[in-house]
Amino acid sequence: ALDWAGNFTEARRNHARAVEAARKLGHKFLYLNALNSTGSSYHRSGEYSKALACFKRCIRENQPIDSVQQSWFLTNIAATYRDLRRYDSATATYAVLLRYGRYLAPIDSAYAFADLAMLSARTGKAPLALRYSQQALTIVPRLTGGLTIAHVYEATSEAHQAARNWPVALRYYQNFISMRDSILHQEERQRLEGMRMVYENEKQKTDLALAQQREVAQRRSNRLLWLG
Repeated sequence: ALDWAGNFTEARRNHARAVEAARKLGHKFLYLNALNSTGSSYHRSGEYSKALACFKRCIRENQPIDSVQQSWFLTNIAATYRDLRRYDSATATYAVLLRYGRYLAPIDSAYAFADLAMLSARTGKAPLALRYSQQALTIVPRLTGGLTIAHVYEATSEAHQAARNWPVALRYYQNFISMRDSILHQEERQRLEGMRMVYENEKQKTDLALAQQREVAQRRSNRLLWLG
């Protein structure tokens, strides 16, 4: 909620507490999940180098390898490399990720193929971009997540732009814009809900502090009356 509300400083404190609590409990799954969430928080705020450090730490500490979690971490590393414009590193990471294909949910596979299409288009490999975008599109009917579908449409548009198929590129770009606007509206609702939750949390803290102050004042008053 704090991340969605844009309160990254307080969110990081809570992520750090979650990481430490899971570490003390010796619960590896929760520990790595909390560390991965920390990386996602940095990625959301555009601090890609810090995000990458968290995701790579997840990879190092995921021993023995939990294949499902490994696929999550690799996806996040590849996406971070993409946003850092380190396209070769992103492509190489996706190649490793696809070795875990049987563990990938449709939403993760679609996202990976869409990213590969986008990376291929940006590095001048139009035929490869078209092939990857087609693989992503075949998964779309099985998806419910609007964010991933929008990403597939955007990548497909880029692939067709690289191949100079302008009418097709325009059609998929329009689909992307329509889906993106819907997502932005949903994200705004989530952000407002996050702000509401933060407000309610702070209000509870304030109400508790006031109640404690009133209780102390009442005890002091009762003591004075007793002394009188």
